[in-house]
Amino acid sequence: MSRPASLPEGGGARRAGALSALIPILAGCLSGAGEPPVAPGAAPPVTTAAPARPDPVFGAPAPQPAPPSRQDPAEPVGPLRREEPARPPEFEGAPPAADASVLLRHRVDATRRLVYAGVCEDEVLAGVGEGANESVIKRSWRVARRHLLLGSADGAPAEMVSSSLEELAAATWAGRDALTDMRSRPWNGRRLGSGRRRFSERGVEPLPSDTSPDQFLEPLPEFPRLPRGRLTAAAPLVESVAPYQVEWRLTGAGTLGKRRCWQATRTVSRPSGGRPAPADLLGFQDEYLLDAADGTVLRVRRTSARPAGFMGHIRELSLALVEDTPEAPAAFDREAREAAETSRLLGAIGERRPDLAVELAARSSAPVRDGPAAALARRYADGEKALAEARGGARRVDLVPEDTYVLLWAPEKLGKGVRLVPVVFFHGAGANPQSYFRDWEEKSAADRPLLLVFPRSRSWTWQLDADGAVVGSLLERLGRTYELDRDRLVLAGHGMGAELAYALAYGAEFPGFRVRGIVPAGGTMSQKDENMRRLRSLASDGKHEELAAKVRFADVLALAGEEDRLYPLKDYQNTDRWLRSFNPKGVELLTTPKLGQQYSPDWTPVILDWIGKLKPPPAADGRK
Repeated sequence: MSRPASLPEGGGARRAGALSALIPILAGCLSGAGEPPVAPGAAPPVTTAAPARPDPVFGAPAPQPAPPSRQDPAEPVGPLRREEPARPPEFEGAPPAADASVLLRHRVDATRRLVYAGVCEDEVLAGVGEGANESVIKRSWRVARRHLLLGSADGAPAEMVSSSLEELAAATWAGRDALTDMRSRPWNGRRLGSGRRRFSERGVEPLPSDTSPDQFLEPLPEFPRLPRGRLTAAAPLVESVAPYQVEWRLTGAGTLGKRRCWQATRTVSRPSGGRPAPADLLGFQDEYLLDAADGTVLRVRRTSARPAGFMGHIRELSLALVEDTPEAPAAFDREAREAAETSRLLGAIGERRPDLAVELAARSSAPVRDGPAAALARRYADGEKALAEARGGARRVDLVPEDTYVLLWAPEKLGKGVRLVPVVFFHGAGANPQSYFRDWEEKSAADRPLLLVFPRSRSWTWQLDADGAVVGSLLERLGRTYELDRDRLVLAGHGMGAELAYALAYGAEFPGFRVRGIVPAGGTMSQKDENMRRLRSLASDGKHEELAAKVRFADVLALAGEEDRLYPLKDYQNTDRWLRSFNPKGVELLTTPKLGQQYSPDWTPVILDWIGKLKPPPAADGRK
């Protein structure tokens, strides 16, 4: 095959990319939507004066958004001029005196509103061998959190209602700008939260239903679980909350604006006890500025890190107190009701109950009914309704609980008694399904009896368990909508999507369906992958007949670029020989000269013709 034009790479090439500067959030930006980025130290954008309106997330009056622009909706609106820029106060401090000592306690004797705002930076690292790793995901979120405390007397725990909103401000995947792509997903680049807790002088109380140590350590960074004893400058204070170790240090004293404050750090770790620490452990360190008079957290910066291994994670959250005002108890009751309504709405979505979610949205109070949680519930119901409609042509369906979507294509004319062959295609890492889908849609003649299913990964790349469950759920629902040939399921993919196709074909169960064909393009069963090596070992050891039967049953069409450096040609040839030892007549490897790791559009008609010739299951299989 000669070298054709190719689609963009997306099969797993890992390239580092710079993330744009942090975006501080000041008091005027709490409405979130449509606010422009602000460079560090610059004045925040303002809007022209307008009547206050209820904030759909937080309930309180919020600033009006800037006037609509002619830019694309995904683009931020430019800032308006401001005559006197307001800058956040700087901490002026010094190391504490050698004999400094303080008993840190939160204030619980007054009803007040506390609003925090800031940014959250996420970075995901992928292991590339020999202890090295590369950045594959970077994301920046605008963060706004509001807490209303219902004060109590005599130091008894206060009631607390919390609401939070995070909005995606910048994102790169493997060095590529991914902001618009991520905002196209069902949650629209937003994370919502709402709930009610109890709050004592030492911090947020654990939920009665959850007695894990994590509840004592980090339910909310701005309300840390304070140490039992006095904190001194002379030595750290160490406490144990098995299996964690918590170390507090008093590091400074000074002022922030007109408030006297203490500077302190808290480090949470899980000692390994002489053994290697599990790769999924997440340790974190907090830096606090706390009001010297009442223990209120004025600023917090949290840095958390998970060892790289295959996938490492670094996160930094910075929050500043932007509002601290007294409130009437009646305001707490109103916001408690709205928080409960929002929590029930999000809970119904999480439990996959679309009818209940829509009913709850309709019965909610106006701020919730007109807010993003209710909009999400309606979008969820619309997506489930769309999956139940046997329509022809191309369409997109949102999968709201999974925060992803799927592209579907079926023939315009669905003849009676014609069973469609389901074809699931997994895009490459760091890519999306659109470019692949357009190519397949254009080359799928109307009379091909196929159902094309192109899901979107929920992260930079595919996760076997999580994304496999999404595929299983999709097939089960589409099987109720369309008349499918359940014995001729085809799994295809590019790059890491090709690896997932192999892994699901041999390692997953889709009740009522059987994988008849596998089409790995620009990717193969890499010998560097531990899961792939284990799969091949189990299939060949003579003890796992069910797995070996799957390898024999599924025909394979593999496509490779001869200049692919990520998946060298020898890896394809090695996999080809192994597969032929199980299925000599059903395995085929096609190579394209002068092609690297890209997906070639010239492969698409070859794949479609191959699927069309895919024979029904052998009669000897015993299935009717």
